[in-house]
Amino acid sequence: MSWTNWNTEPIENGPPASDTIFTIPDPVTLISVHTYHGNDDQDLDYTGTIGLVGDDGTGYGPWDAIGYPGLTLNKNAHWVAKPGITLPAGTYTVVDSDPATWSHNPESGSAGFFGAEWEEAGESRSRSSSGGDESWTIVDDPSPSEPSAWVIKDGTIRQNSNIFRTDREYEFWQGSHIITGSPDDTDYVLSFVMEADDDDGLGAIVRYQDKDNYYRFISLVDPTNKGPFTRLEKFEDGERTVIDESEWVYEPGKEYQVTFSAIGDELDVSIDGEPVLSGTDRTFSEGLVGFLTYAESGFLVFDISVTKK
Repeated sequence: MSWTNWNTEPIENGPPASDTIFTIPDPVTLISVHTYHGNDDQDLDYTGTIGLVGDDGTGYGPWDAIGYPGLTLNKNAHWVAKPGITLPAGTYTVVDSDPATWSHNPESGSAGFFGAEWEEAGESRSRSSSGGDESWTIVDDPSPSEPSAWVIKDGTIRQNSNIFRTDREYEFWQGSHIITGSPDDTDYVLSFVMEADDDDGLGAIVRYQDKDNYYRFISLVDPTNKGPFTRLEKFEDGERTVIDESEWVYEPGKEYQVTFSAIGDELDVSIDGEPVLSGTDRTFSEGLVGFLTYAESGFLVFDISVTKK
């Protein structure tokens, strides 16, 4: 889950006229916080800190931020920190160490741009039969707009960041992926239930060799990101090839039962028992499984299993 006052209208830079204030109704685990420093599209040679002050006066942080490129690829515009703390229910004011470069606009209420991602305390779903919570490897794709925010708990996987690839974005529709399994696994069926809060790219991976070589299925709804589409694709040496394409696309807020099978040279994707994608390719005969997001802030996967054939 998340909160943000970011928007796509033209930004202003300089000390915000209003405080950035948000409310969390229940105790949460705070995964990440981020602010934006447009700095008139000029590079910043530094990053600072982000902190919170509760309505009872209690301070949290400040946390050192890592810098990521901005909308015009200006250096250190996007500040991100990962507190990983339990935050009580309450109303919080954001404290940024450099208000002189903090972006805002009338649409944000003249408050500094801020976003937060969190997980409800005690949240859990069905357990995964494809490995424990510690068996997953997270990989952010090239030129990320921000860090990913994968959360793994009791076999449920959530990705809360809007991360996307800033370099050649619409040639790849990449952001981040997470993988598990054995590199020697050959024929198998990956099954899972997925749900999304957002309307951008999500999907699954089979026969993963490394970050540049694997098969994936991806579905994207948002027309501003060149959707809608659903595709079966191959990444080979970092380049993307479409194997099959479908008119089916997901609906945000709805759960879907998905199977992604890799048997011999046959690749097939079914949604709620109906075939959606299929194709043949002999490039990769074995490899790991995983999930992916592109600009998708709110992707949930559970009831994960891998059945060998």
